[in-house]
Amino acid sequence: MGAPLTASFVGLLLLGRAEVAGGGTEAGAHPGLPGGDAAGGALLGALEERLAVCGDTSDMGGPIRILSVAFLDAAGGPLERALSGQPLVIEIRYAAFAPIDDPMIGIGIHEPGGLMLAAPNTSASGVALGRVEGAGSVKLAIDVLPLTPGVYPVSVSAMDRSGGTLYDYHDRRHLLRVEDPHGAEVLGRIRLAARWEVGD
Repeated sequence: MGAPLTASFVGLLLLGRAEVAGGGTEAGAHPGLPGGDAAGGALLGALEERLAVCGDTSDMGGPIRILSVAFLDAAGGPLERALSGQPLVIEIRYAAFAPIDDPMIGIGIHEPGGLMLAAPNTSASGVALGRVEGAGSVKLAIDVLPLTPGVYPVSVSAMDRSGGTLYDYHDRRHLLRVEDPHGAEVLGRIRLAARWEVGD
């Protein structure tokens, strides 16, 4: 398996802005395609299979270690619960124990039953971290969180840019709690940006 995750949703594309600290560049979201193209879907399936075999490898002692994952509001404050339809920032802090050229950081958001809803990563978004060594961080800024109320396991991975070498992996270790801003009960997992129109 030699290709990265694609930034795909089940029925909806999650668009985020990746921001890099401690070296690298900032870039806009990769436009992508809803559900990913055929090749992207095959690559995503292959990576999911690879990670399923590897399991949670956060203790593998690779050259990059994921140190922390935080859910933040638009102002950078910590969130115990994210609000559906509101901004969300996911911050990943890492440490590189040796110089690594342009690694890839990825996030997987799962529904409670385990289905992966979204898998954005820096490489697919056109973000190059450059050569990293020591402490650094990346942020994924989601302008409008489309998830409905619930608890969503989040995975985080650090790999080489091709996706062929896994450095560190947190398998659904982080829980994203989402609430409705008005306390309403909402059916389904995705809040569509849609409107009803009544005809004659």
